[in-house]
Amino acid sequence: MDLLPLLTCRLLTASSYAWRQLADADLRMDARLPSPVLHGAALGGVITLLTSLATILRSSLNFSDAVRATLAAMGCSVGASAFALAVVPAYLRGLNVAQMSAQRYASATALPLAVSGCSLLLPRLAISLIAIALLGALAYLSGLRGAATFLALQGADKTRAAALAGLAPTLPALLLAPLYAAR
Repeated sequence: MDLLPLLTCRLLTASSYAWRQLADADLRMDARLPSPVLHGAALGGVITLLTSLATILRSSLNFSDAVRATLAAMGCSVGASAFALAVVPAYLRGLNVAQMSAQRYASATALPLAVSGCSLLLPRLAISLIAIALLGALAYLSGLRGAATFLALQGADKTRAAALAGLAPTLPALLLAPLYAAR
């Protein structure tokens, strides 16, 4: 089986094994690993497409609702990855982490939040916000494991890196969910 889909699924579950596998592939400069930007954006694109299709298949929605859901899902899913890649590497530069490793860490940590576009399909805003918060907690847990395994950070640096990489990407989804719910 190809490395990328399996590794992505494992990273979505915050697996320590997945972080070791990613570190090994990164050290080998495995050609099957995409760029960090492409990895998060591709998953976000797939989630956006699935959210769009699910919205279109709902019989009670019209075309403008489907467009609004698609744009909101794109902002949640791709926005989480983009925000992580904009913020986290700048912080990690101060900890003497290589730029490519910082980008790969940010992208991999934000993967659970790339699924947040699907939370827009939930029937109530409060449930969507709870789902986004739970995905943020999963990203934080993944960030803790990744900071220790992939970046070899310890103590307060590990905790700060995980907090920034896991919780900052929740902002696009937390801001877009209420805007989507307001009809």
